[in-house]
Amino acid sequence: MQEVTLYDPNRKPPSWMDVIRPGQYAAFFSDVETGAEMTSNGDYFNAGMIGRCLIFDSLEEAEQFCRQKVEDIPNLRCDVFDSHGRANPPVATSVNRRHEHKLDSEAESRRLMRWGWASIAASLPLYWFAWTRRGEAWIAGFFGMQLTFAGLRVLHWGYSLGEELRYRKTQSDLRKQQITAKTGRF
Repeated sequence: MQEVTLYDPNRKPPSWMDVIRPGQYAAFFSDVETGAEMTSNGDYFNAGMIGRCLIFDSLEEAEQFCRQKVEDIPNLRCDVFDSHGRANPPVATSVNRRHEHKLDSEAESRRLMRWGWASIAASLPLYWFAWTRRGEAWIAGFFGMQLTFAGLRVLHWGYSLGEELRYRKTQSDLRKQQITAKTGRF
């Protein structure tokens, strides 16, 4: 493990992206609630402080370190990136068990889709009521339409979240395979 400043004009090369090698992983720390940058010790960055990351030689080492840190410091979030840096989504994210519900997940995607379908289903009795009154209860039809559109939006949101999570996973697995093929280690 090596702690590296993100940009140091006195270092050759100055950018951390030129320091990290293929097969290495960088860990960045932030507050789970606010997203504010933090050090690996759980301290917030002060004004004028230069950002830092930790570079690990393997993904297992980075994940193990991050799991231990988030257990010790509950409000800490750790994102692990491959040697391409923040250009791609993190290959691993660690948070304390108390905060796992705040991360995007397949369960959240399914929950959103259930709410979308429930909203659409709830609009059906309103449409039926407006139809049986031969249009005199137009307000029921109006609210039915609002529920339908809201349900469609939430359904789309849940589906999009699920697709984004699957895309991140496949891209992460693909990058891991490429790194393993190049370096012979994970």
